[in-house]
Amino acid sequence: MTAFLPFIIPVLYSLLISAAISAVMAKPLRRLLGDVCGTDERANFWMLYVIVLIFAVPLTAVSGISIFNPNELAMLNVVQRTFL
Repeated sequence: MTAFLPFIIPVLYSLLISAAISAVMAKPLRRLLGDVCGTDERANFWMLYVIVLIFAVPLTAVSGISIFNPNELAMLNVVQRTFL
C-alpha cells in the first residue's frame, strides 16, 4: 500500500480541490449559464459539462506526471496509464 501513496495522494488532492472549486462556482455559474443559454435544459447540460471538466482536467494532469521511482512496481505504471 505504501507504494501507491505517491500516486493516490495527488489524485485525492486533485479531487478535493476540484470539489471545492465546483461547490464555490456552482451558483454563479448556474446563473450565468441560465442567462446565456436561455433555457434551463441547456444550462443544466453546460453546467454538468463544466463540472466534469473541472474534475477531469486536473486528474488527467496529475495522472500524467510520473512521480514514481523506476525501481517501483510495474503495477504502478499500469495504474497510471489506466488513468490516462
